[in-house]
Formats: sequence, C-alpha cells, structure tokens
Amino acid sequence: MLRFLIVALALAGSTAAQVHVTGRVVDEDEAPVANARITVHCGGAPTLETYSGPSGSFQFPLAAPGDCRFNVDRAGYFQLQNYAIAVTSGSSEVAVTLHPQREVFQSVTVGAAPAPVDPRRPNAKNA
Repeated sequence: MLRFLIVALALAGSTAAQVHVTGRVVDEDEAPVANARITVHCGGAPTLETYSGPSGSFQFPLAAPGDCRFNVDRAGYFQLQNYAIAVTSGSSEVAVTLHPQREVFQSVTVGAAPAPVDPRRPNAKNA
C-alpha cells in the first residue's frame, strides 16, 4: 500500500509539472522571426527566458498553470510588452506577431532663385 501511495504521489507531481507553453514568433507577413528573446513571468515564479528558433518556434516548461505575462523583443522590430495569457494545465499555444521598425526618409531639393536686383547692373527703376 505504501508503494502505491509513493507511485501515485510521484505521478501526481509529474503531471503538475507538465505545463508547457509553446508558440511561434512571426512578422506581419507570417515569416518566422528567429532569435527573438521571449521572457515569461507567471505570478510569484521566477522569470524565464528563451529565444525563438529558426522557424520562430519556442517552448517554456512551467511549474503550474496560471496567468502569465510575455515580453518579446528582437532588433529591428517593435517590442511586445506585458502580453497576457492564461496558461491552462497541459499545453498552451501562443502566436506572436512582431511588426518591423521602418525608417522614413524624405528629401527636399532646394534650388537657388535668381536675385530680383543685380547690384552690378543698375537700371532706371532702382537708381
């Protein structure tokens, strides 16, 4: 009977620890964003950090289900901060879309206009 109780407690502990969050980071064209830094903070648990793979995918093993906050950042993209997700028991899936930062350049061509009065050529009007 004692063995059964120990095995049952071990199985209960292992199922409680099997909370996984998987996801994928893509850009606005659905192309994967590799090497994006993803951090997750769930309640009083320590903050976890990982990076997206070449296909934009990532995974976090969590201690327990609950409300979590995600931050995702990558150079050249706007940062996603405090993205809330409710993690349920088993597995949860997250899809994150990052928008690229774009620089806008404008140019103005300034041409020189001829002077209305040429001081080397006086005429009757300005003499």
